[in-house]
Amino acid sequence: MIGHIHRDTPPYAHFSEKRTYNRLYIAYLLLPNALQKKTFAIEKFKSPETYFQSSLLFYENYEFIKTMKSDLESKFTKDFISFDKLNREKNIKKKKL
Repeated sequence: MIGHIHRDTPPYAHFSEKRTYNRLYIAYLLLPNALQKKTFAIEKFKSPETYFQSSLLFYENYEFIKTMKSDLESKFTKDFISFDKLNREKNIKKKKL
């Protein structure tokens, strides 16, 4: 038989500074404070060394990131909680069908 083995999770860890930095960046830009803190804590728990390197990069770029967040917030008409609630309601409706 020719093909590949499908896996739900990779057999090795996927920790990289850039990937973790992107998660921190997106969490900071889009999530409310409680979920930001949770995301940062999860990333720190998964790989403390990678988190440390990523957080250095994050804080090096903090002024730019803060400006981006401010710009996005001025353009958003709804907050994250509104979208989360809408998404959860759609999932409940799908389950009922």
